[in-house]
Amino acid sequence: MIQKVEMYQAVCDRCGRPCAEISGIVAWKTPEFARIAALESGWISINSGLYCPDCVEYDEETDSYKPKDKIRNEQIGHTESLAGKERGKVQE
Repeated sequence: MIQKVEMYQAVCDRCGRPCAEISGIVAWKTPEFARIAALESGWISINSGLYCPDCVEYDEETDSYKPKDKIRNEQIGHTESLAGKERGKVQE
């Protein structure tokens, strides 16, 4: 039997990249489990947003992390168009 199930995945609010844990688990039963897994994988929560390590930088003036600006994200190869393609990708 094939059954449709609803699952949740942590996705970076800046670049759209999904969180792929070292264990290979990328989807969770609840949004909170997905968020916890991302945070345990080194992702950062800022103002209720969730960011991958490539999309944040440490601000020494405020002693906290902040999202990188859009230009820096494009320089590292994470763009909105790439994120959209990755989200729509289905493994066969």
